[in-house]
Amino acid sequence: TGLLTVYLGSSLFQRYSNLAVIDGFSQQCKAKELERHWQWVECVQSAIETSLKKIMAMGDMDLFAQTIHEQASLPGLQEVSLTDYKGHIAYSTVPERLHKDLSDELKAKLFTRPATFKRQTTNSFEIYKPFVAEKVCIDCHTERHQGDVIGVLSLRFSDEALRTAQQSWDVFHDDFGRKNAALAAVTTVLLLIIIGVLVGVCMQYLLVIPLRRTAAVIDRKSVV
Repeated sequence: TGLLTVYLGSSLFQRYSNLAVIDGFSQQCKAKELERHWQWVECVQSAIETSLKKIMAMGDMDLFAQTIHEQASLPGLQEVSLTDYKGHIAYSTVPERLHKDLSDELKAKLFTRPATFKRQTTNSFEIYKPFVAEKVCIDCHTERHQGDVIGVLSLRFSDEALRTAQQSWDVFHDDFGRKNAALAAVTTVLLLIIIGVLVGVCMQYLLVIPLRRTAAVIDRKSVV
């Protein structure tokens, strides 16, 4: 019983220690996957923004519309859109999004403090890039002043690849836990069998055989 108790305690401690290590490793790997996907998204966003800014600088918005629809075929790219200075979506690769407005929350963030904003939403990575009016922009956007936000370029990317990678780590974690539990159960059963055999052997040699010898001696003395 003492041996079994020590083994079970040691086995449980080892099991939970292993699970804690694997859980930490899995969480770390999922965080790295998220970081890598954001790096890829930001890299693609930077390349798209550079090409579109050149077109906008030329003022050829027909070419702009054609270009964003060509870029919509990029793997994982869900939407490219451009708003005007009121947050009204003027161009988009998703037709049903045209002529709609950004949410009040986004407009408050992007038009009050014009800085790149990124977030992860359900099934998507989103990046919003406000364009601030420079001196040369005022010639076309006469209703705006230098430093004002004249539009927001937004891009949405699918996070399906990230979810697939993270699910793989979850499966690995669960499989490891099940196999670890199965190994502990099998080892415990084998140990119980071995202890049972040892107890039987001990009882046989330490109790049964001596009793038989004692009984035999008593029988012989009785006969005499």
